[in-house]
Amino acid sequence: NCTENRQANRVFRVITSGSLTSLTAWEAVGGFKDELFIDCVDTEFCLNLLKNDYEVWQLSHIRLDHRLGNNTSDICIAGKHLCYATHHHASRYYYMARNNLYVSALYRNIFPQYAKVLRKELRNLIAKIILFEKGKQSKLSLIWQGIRDYRHHITGPLTDKTPTIA
Repeated sequence: NCTENRQANRVFRVITSGSLTSLTAWEAVGGFKDELFIDCVDTEFCLNLLKNDYEVWQLSHIRLDHRLGNNTSDICIAGKHLCYATHHHASRYYYMARNNLYVSALYRNIFPQYAKVLRKELRNLIAKIILFEKGKQSKLSLIWQGIRDYRHHITGPLTDKTPTIA
């Protein structure tokens, strides 16, 4: 469509899926943090690029069919979109909590406003689970485990050997 808006915008983060990354920039900032395993890997990478004077751009006319979770549901109240309930497996919420706090702490002095956004996203995630998701107990339990593991500097994949702190 010739009238389509083909605007590029500077942003704080983009998802890794569908991204084009300069290998030179990737190497200069040390690549992705493997210790995060999943969730916030792309956020940390983008903030690391910005910290090192690179730019992150998003093309508004490019669309990618990217699923947020299992059977994502659109939560509407009075016909207005409120949020999405993603219905991820409980272990995914562990990584969301732990890594969100990790990245927030890592960049709070460099990007303080964005660190607040990350912490707010975690609070919203907990609220969405309480209000809209099934399996609340297991999901919230793993979120608390993620918070504890963040506080004890435990990273990497969640395994049966990951210490559980009572």
